[in-house]
Amino acid sequence: MSENTPTTRGGLAPRQIVALVIAVASLVLIAVNWVETEVSLIFAQVTMPLAILLAVVFLGGMATGALVTRRRAKRS
Repeated sequence: MSENTPTTRGGLAPRQIVALVIAVASLVLIAVNWVETEVSLIFAQVTMPLAILLAVVFLGGMATGALVTRRRAKRS
């Protein structure tokens, strides 16, 4: 970490703590939602556990965030 990055006592930046809380909350939400659900895609209807859909959306959000952050960091 650079000298300008604020940290808490444990060595984690507030931004990392927020990310960790969001990740844990998402994993708990995924773990408790195993009911079958019907998902309408553009050309098809698919039945799958809601947990899988939530996991795919969560991973897609993480990938999007990483790509946006990486692009923004290169601009500076």
